[in-house]
Amino acid sequence: MGPLTSRESLAAAQTAQATGVPIIIVSQRLGVTTGRSMVFRVFLTPKHQAEAVARYAVRRLNLSDLGVLYPNDQYGQAMYGFFRAEAQRLGARVASIDSYDPNQRNYNDPVNRLTGGQSVRRASTAYQASVNFQALFVPDTAAAIAQILPLMAYNDLTRMVYLGSSIWLTKDLAQNSGRYLKGAVIPDAFNSLSERRQATRFREAFNQSTGRVADQFAAYGFDAGLALATAFGAGAGTRAQLVNALSAIKPFDGATGPFSFGPDGDYQVEPLMVTVDGTKFELLAEPSEYR
Repeated sequence: MGPLTSRESLAAAQTAQATGVPIIIVSQRLGVTTGRSMVFRVFLTPKHQAEAVARYAVRRLNLSDLGVLYPNDQYGQAMYGFFRAEAQRLGARVASIDSYDPNQRNYNDPVNRLTGGQSVRRASTAYQASVNFQALFVPDTAAAIAQILPLMAYNDLTRMVYLGSSIWLTKDLAQNSGRYLKGAVIPDAFNSLSERRQATRFREAFNQSTGRVADQFAAYGFDAGLALATAFGAGAGTRAQLVNALSAIKPFDGATGPFSFGPDGDYQVEPLMVTVDGTKFELLAEPSEYR
């Protein structure tokens, strides 16, 4: 079971493949498992998150027209690409796309373009401007979201479904911007909101044995260990058998949800989804196996 950082993860993956030693990486480094039969990963990457919220919007919310507003940097461009590809794969339309310079942080122009710049700015928050998308994906930090959402509301998008990522999950965002985020869809790997039996048992056992509250990295470590223990329990006695067992076993009921390894050894999970109710984050959906 391997490293966390991007640089170390790639070096470990390359060495593991070259020497024929199976490894489970706990890192979000993109492409770390690609083309490497010995390398597996347990980590909810930005790509996983973008694809998961697209699936949730299309399959669970039955939305067919989506919008994207993203920072025009490497992260934002990648997240936009992942989201758009998955939405289109599922038959949805990405109807509106806009971006902004992440260094200038000037959101007025892209918000005006998305909303048509024809706001009547009514006093009633029950009024919703007519736009060509039913939900808006904004892959940026909580600090950026806290500035964008009031502008959206000022331009009469008062009942929009917002789609985000785990970096939205800050106490300040919920408390200060919760009124704009009702019904938002935010993916997360692991948190205290989950009521799944395995997640609850893990949190309690971790706290009892360490005196600390389990975080996502503790949960990833547990799930990587669970995968190895299950593979060994299934009779894997050589490196080749271990690789086959990790690849073949049905979803493990882990702390982060029912997960498995895809054909390229990458983590396959439908993450826990969180929303905002008032000024608090609330559970929206438990992890599941649907894809």
